Amino acid sequence: MLELATDSDSGDRLATANRCLEGPLMVDINARLKKKTQTKLQGDKSGERALYYKLPLIEVRLQFFVLSHSRQTKWGVRDGVLNVEHHGNIYKNDNHRFDGTASVTKNFVDNKDPLLVGGRVDYKHVPSNSAIGLGAVNAGQFGTKVDLEASRTLFKDRFSQFDAGVSYGQRFGGPFGNSEPVFGGFIRGRF
Repeated sequence: MLELATDSDSGDRLATANRCLEGPLMVDINARLKKKTQTKLQGDKSGERALYYKLPLIEVRLQFFVLSHSRQTKWGVRDGVLNVEHHGNIYKNDNHRFDGTASVTKNFVDNKDPLLVGGRVDYKHVPSNSAIGLGAVNAGQFGTKVDLEASRTLFKDRFSQFDAGVSYGQRFGGPFGNSEPVFGGFIRGRF
């Protein structure tokens, strides 16, 4: 959609195209009628990049949001159980990071085991070293297990890291109904 408006400050006519999503790239286009010729690339602290084109009578600004930095699919079969997991970075800049994971597990040896389908979204606030994650795994007739975890990094150097956090988990549905919620706390170390 293209909108035409008048900029009240300068009296310039302004043409704006709404954001459109094309694959892993989101483009925001603004065109402003100007009498300048210049090209420059600018970035802000959030990691977003904007490319400005100043042509005679028109200024066009393209702003790019990178929606996917990396993707990885893992799969394997062990003792007749197939595991498939796809992990990807949804959004990342200097301050924020969103990751997503989807998984499927199927036991081909024991047909009584249900197909497990799950997903997880993790968010990390980089400046404060804090993170939160929400996940769910559906086990068909046995219900859906939901877990939530929040953590904060207390210490980190090149060789080690210590985190502290809280967690919540509960199963919804299934033959015995909803389970009792389980709350916990943890201290985790990596060396």
